[in-house]
Amino acid sequence: MPVAIQLVGAIGLTSWLAWRHANHLLTANSTRLRQETSLRIGQFLQGSLQAPVQVVQLMAQDSETGRVNFLDPSDREQRLIEYFQIFKGTVDNVAYGGQDGEFAAVQFTDDRSARQLQVAGRATDGKMLGFDLDQNRKLTSVAQVFDPRRRSWYSNTFKAERLVWNSVFQLHSNPQILALPVSQPVRDRNGRVIGVVTSRLYLSAVSRFLKNLPIGRSGLAFVMETDGQLIATSTATPLVWPNQPQPSRIKANQSLHPVIRATAQHLAADRIITAPTDPAAPPARVHPPAAANPQSFTLTVNHRAYLGQATRFQNAIGLQWWVVIVVPESDFYAPIAAQLQTTVVACLVMLLVVAAVGGWLTQWLTRPLQHLVLAAEGLAKGNWLDRAPRSPIAEIDRLASTFNAMTEQLAQSFQTLAHQAAHDPLTDLPNRHTLLQAIDHRLEQMEQQIEQQMAQNMTQNMVHPMGPPGEPSLATGLNPQPWPGLIDAGPGHYSAILHLDLDDFKLVNDSLGHWVGDQLLTLLAQRLQAHLQPNEVLARFGGDEFTLFLEGLASYDQGIDRAIQLQTLIAQPFDLGSLEIFARVSIGITWVNPQLDAETLLRQAEIALYAAKQRGKGTCVVFRREMHAQVLSRFQMASDLQWALPRRELVLHYQPVVALETQAIQGFEALMRWHHPQRGSIAPTEFIPIAEETGIIVELGLWALREACQQLQHWRSAYPWCQELPISVNCSIRQLTGADFVGQVEAILQETGLPPNLLALEITESLLMYLSPELRATLDRLAILGVRWVIDDFGTGYSSLSYLHQLPLSGLKIDQSFIHNLDRQERPRAIVAAILNLAEQLELTVTAEGAETISSISTLQGLGCRQVQGFFFCPASTPRTLEAWMTNWQRRVRPPRPRLTIVRSPQERSAPATNRALIDTIDRTLNYAAERLDPQELDPQNP
Repeated sequence: MPVAIQLVGAIGLTSWLAWRHANHLLTANSTRLRQETSLRIGQFLQGSLQAPVQVVQLMAQDSETGRVNFLDPSDREQRLIEYFQIFKGTVDNVAYGGQDGEFAAVQFTDDRSARQLQVAGRATDGKMLGFDLDQNRKLTSVAQVFDPRRRSWYSNTFKAERLVWNSVFQLHSNPQILALPVSQPVRDRNGRVIGVVTSRLYLSAVSRFLKNLPIGRSGLAFVMETDGQLIATSTATPLVWPNQPQPSRIKANQSLHPVIRATAQHLAADRIITAPTDPAAPPARVHPPAAANPQSFTLTVNHRAYLGQATRFQNAIGLQWWVVIVVPESDFYAPIAAQLQTTVVACLVMLLVVAAVGGWLTQWLTRPLQHLVLAAEGLAKGNWLDRAPRSPIAEIDRLASTFNAMTEQLAQSFQTLAHQAAHDPLTDLPNRHTLLQAIDHRLEQMEQQIEQQMAQNMTQNMVHPMGPPGEPSLATGLNPQPWPGLIDAGPGHYSAILHLDLDDFKLVNDSLGHWVGDQLLTLLAQRLQAHLQPNEVLARFGGDEFTLFLEGLASYDQGIDRAIQLQTLIAQPFDLGSLEIFARVSIGITWVNPQLDAETLLRQAEIALYAAKQRGKGTCVVFRREMHAQVLSRFQMASDLQWALPRRELVLHYQPVVALETQAIQGFEALMRWHHPQRGSIAPTEFIPIAEETGIIVELGLWALREACQQLQHWRSAYPWCQELPISVNCSIRQLTGADFVGQVEAILQETGLPPNLLALEITESLLMYLSPELRATLDRLAILGVRWVIDDFGTGYSSLSYLHQLPLSGLKIDQSFIHNLDRQERPRAIVAAILNLAEQLELTVTAEGAETISSISTLQGLGCRQVQGFFFCPASTPRTLEAWMTNWQRRVRPPRPRLTIVRSPQERSAPATNRALIDTIDRTLNYAAERLDPQELDPQNP
């Protein structure tokens, strides 16, 4: 109890002494801060205002001594440029105005980014011309008529006949910037006044100085004229009224900053500044104090006390301003806080002295607990071997035993978690995080090796300018040089990353189940691990992707050889008990470059893998720089494609199908076109595969189907010859396997009113590879509805003849690759003839695509092809263009010609070959003649 009373008394006495001392410190510190700040501001103003005074005095002196002739335009402009260059950074303008109205000035632009020469006078017809001095005097502006004699700075100076400060004004080009001009009459060598020279200072420099000036922790400063208008401020508040047609300057008692406004009003109330009560009265004037001492004051703004000081600033030429400093009283509480802190420390020392005795008595009891705390801290840092020592106190000893048992269990659990965090749960291979650590470690080693090699080469003065040797042969089709311009690290120091992906793994999961897919991945991981070399790290990235990190390669050829070995290894069958699965793998390769980080290297390997997938399955591709740009371009195109339909960038063009015999239109094919706003027209071969990958092809396909049906209905109502003409629309596998595709087609047909038998859906042969019972049912349901099915690009994909009689097909389209070479090569001609014969036997219509020349059309007609489509007749066109073409084309349509048929005798097969050839020649000759005769001439009823 006595100790507590003593402590309370000591704390009370110390606090009173600290409070008394703090009041003295508050007064002294606040006065010193305000005086020092006012002095620094005054020194800055004196220095800033001295430069424009010096330049005008120098110009006037040079004119009087004859060193410059301001009446000579060339000499005048050159010397003004020299003056501006000498005082560059301290003045913002030097100018001359003559009694004859001549004017020249050199100044900064408003953003101070360039120097500008302004000229006006007789040579310019009085107009103000502006030239950019930093661009060979390029003409940049032409202003209205300008006469310096009408300016206040000229008239006031000419009248005063001495150096004068002019009024602060706002720049015409930027009213938010204030400028202070100083001017002086200029005389020639005879003492005759010939004009006025002037210079000005942008007052924004004063505001920047005030903003950078430390004024306590949150104090502020501002400068105002004797009429109370603001010159500069350390705050961000404007000096000119914003958002006005003709912005005007702001007075301090009207400032948007509450402290500045309250300070000005307080100074006016104390009669330092007198503000007129009548709005029509002239501006307020400052009454200088009787003494030159600064005027200190206190005020309260928003319940916060402020200490202030107003100091009159004036220079020798008569310029008078007020410099005002305002600092919150709370900024000076730091000494009080320090005093109180000293008191608290003293009290704590007293408490420690008192507690030392009790601590000494209880030390032997707390020592075991301290050991237990240290063991717990070590455990928190991951030191699993730390154990708490035994204690003679039973309770603490029991706690230590329990703590040690818990540590054993946590150590085992964290080891398991650490392994799981670094390994894949299915294959127990290192995961992505572990692989990134291995690559980072290798990158650090490579950087050290390169630094050592560079140091060694600098010592021996034998620097290699070329990249590392050992590049693979270009016969592989790969470009393996990864480090152009780097020093050779030497054999055994190259590294590579191989990113592997199983081809058609999704097919295994979908057809055999995910359990079989997991078994296949596990066997693949085991096989790869069994063939790992000591300098390789294998990791699984998830799904069917694996990554192999190769170190210590003798050359880059070795990395490609290793990729080929892996493809051969994986190509061997996998035994899953009752199943035997064959797998192929695509590989993307990138060389480890120490200039890149691990994430970038892995991304390059993934991009190379994507390129390998694009080239075909079971391929190997090395990363090249342009691949990244291609991936970004493809990603951007996929993103733009999402908005193509809402932005109406997609349109349908239509190409007619024409009968060779009658020239009649047999139908149309709808073809999608994309008009990109930046890239222009994009071919379907570019954006359709991307639409397939992203799945937006479903939405685009339904839109195309609806548009095509509506367009055909319009033509059927407008043109009689279009009543029975069908229209073909391409169909994607994603559409066919989507939800309720049959219902969607039925809804579109009902919505547009188009008969189902006039709609033909085109599918490719590659789609037949994914033919499932569900897909077969979709084809059958639409065929029953009346929709026609046509195989597009026949002969280029998965050609299985069994599907031609199993599926509900109505026609084939021969791919244009066969038609282009039809009249030049025998093989395409034989293939087309076979397709035509096969289609005739199966009663399927055949359309030849890509008919572009007369020779190819003649060949097709000779082979028996009845209808074609291609540029020869009409390219794919907009509906309006096609309608004009159809109107003209219908005039060329002729009725079908009768075909003559020679009746063959049963003995024809046994006839000699020469006779059979003669019979065929006669058959073709008669039909050729029949095609060119009028049908009425062959009518037996016509006499």
